Amino acid sequence: IKYFAAIDQNELKDKKLSIGIGQENQDWFGHVYASYSPGNKRLLQNTLTTTITEQNGNDAGRGYIDTITTTTNTRLYERAYDYGVGARAGHYYTENAVRVSAGLDYEWGKASSKQFGVSFTAEKFFVGTPHSLALQVGQYRKSGDFDTQQNDRRINLMYRYSFGGTSSRFEQKCR
Repeated sequence: IKYFAAIDQNELKDKKLSIGIGQENQDWFGHVYASYSPGNKRLLQNTLTTTITEQNGNDAGRGYIDTITTTTNTRLYERAYDYGVGARAGHYYTENAVRVSAGLDYEWGKASSKQFGVSFTAEKFFVGTPHSLALQVGQYRKSGDFDTQQNDRRINLMYRYSFGGTSSRFEQKCR
């Protein structure tokens, strides 16, 4: 059994604390985690809209025209999801030097914002070298009062170079 903790930060300085527990055996692995983001909101857009209307009337036999000016200030903010939970599980295929995994994630925050995601990854290790290639696909469904984009699909092709040497997981199993 393995325990882990991580602090991540993106380019906008949003931070996320994750803690979890996992297990790894000869051919499979898995873990569950929980996360918390203490970040604050940040202003994305500030829009001022001004409308001018005139109202005509008569008061005690005297005509009048009122000019009414209304200024509306609309501020659009963004922030990271406050909380999250997730799970990953996978299998090592030693004979092919391939690792596959699947994951589920659920994140939620203030103002009814939620995101559910599912992802699949396949990674091919080149035995005897520090190189590998991975393909990851994911689907995310967002909901909330202020979410403007409801769905998000991602496809990533990743190259990995292990600075510690060869892909040791498969080196040990293939001997």
